[in-house]
Amino acid sequence: MLKSGSDYTKLLSMMNARTGRAAQMFLGAIPILLVYPFLQKYFTKGLVLGSVKG
Repeated sequence: MLKSGSDYTKLLSMMNARTGRAAQMFLGAIPILLVYPFLQKYFTKGLVLGSVKG
């Protein structure tokens, strides 16, 4: 475990920009992954409705 604030800042300074972007993308995807199962029926209903020929 990290013992002091200086250890934490040392860890942050070792993190490069690519790692930070990957973390942002992961954190940004979490809400979508949490909401999708509840709204899935509406997505499938819209896909089926769009494929019906009239």
